[in-house]
Amino acid sequence: RDCFNYFPMCSLWASQGECDGEDRPWMQQNCSPACQTCKSVEFWHRCRIDPDEFPEHEPAYKPGDLGVMFERIVNDESYAKYDPVVLSRPSQPDNESGEAAEEANGPWIVRLDNFLTEEEADKIIALTANMEFELSQEVSHNFAEDGSYDDSIKSEGRTSTNSWCDGDCYDDPVATNIRERIFEITGLGDRNAELFQLLKYEVGQFYWEHHDYIVPEKNLPSGPRVLTVFMYLNDVEEGGETAFTTLNITVPPKKGAALIWPSVLDEEPNEMDNRTWHEAKAVKKGVKYAVNAWLHLRDFWSASDNGCN
Repeated sequence: RDCFNYFPMCSLWASQGECDGEDRPWMQQNCSPACQTCKSVEFWHRCRIDPDEFPEHEPAYKPGDLGVMFERIVNDESYAKYDPVVLSRPSQPDNESGEAAEEANGPWIVRLDNFLTEEEADKIIALTANMEFELSQEVSHNFAEDGSYDDSIKSEGRTSTNSWCDGDCYDDPVATNIRERIFEITGLGDRNAELFQLLKYEVGQFYWEHHDYIVPEKNLPSGPRVLTVFMYLNDVEEGGETAFTTLNITVPPKKGAALIWPSVLDEEPNEMDNRTWHEAKAVKKGVKYAVNAWLHLRDFWSASDNGCN
């Protein structure tokens, strides 16, 4: 794709700061000389979202699908074996007019108290024995020179260590069964899922308030993370709670339990739900083992193979 201004107003928009504004990816593609971002043109062309040309760019969730999924988890008898507990949910009609109580309106947050068996939790911890854990990092939202996004960065606000469930861990039958269980309840598949992130928090380690939604991904073929399934592998003697900072909800670690929450809005699955900011409180006594499973709106692995995430 050639590098030139596709619109007569490009220079004006650039002078108004639009090159660094909310529509930065669009400006980089269509007003490259004005934004001095010609090197990024190839990236944005390669990583464009085009469901007509690339079927894998079709979103897995349409507006309303997230709500249907959560309703199924809490109401379908086939999921009763996981002992679902609703910690937060959108408000329901409470009068004859069908109007909902605004003060009760929240995002879906569901805890599955028996999502993993004790043996499964122990096995995943055992798989970590031969893994190299590294200091956890945060995703950078800064742009590299070619228009892609910079690598993850170390942060004083995230002090846990982590590893990734690839290779033998990915192929392990227990890990495979857990993945299939997640796909069954969410309606998503392996192409939407990142590798399990295995976490270890020792005494004093924590993760400050953060959100699992990565803003630049909304403009990339993988789409944003739509769901987090956070699994606790052990009980913690003291501390290590997951706290949703805007909702006054705090969840203590419980071996075998899983928390499920959305990072996006049910009515607009490409947009962040600002109500699900959360933190991992410091472990005060003992060690906390947990697993992050992140699921994307579109095909994560095709995007990865093409250098687009």
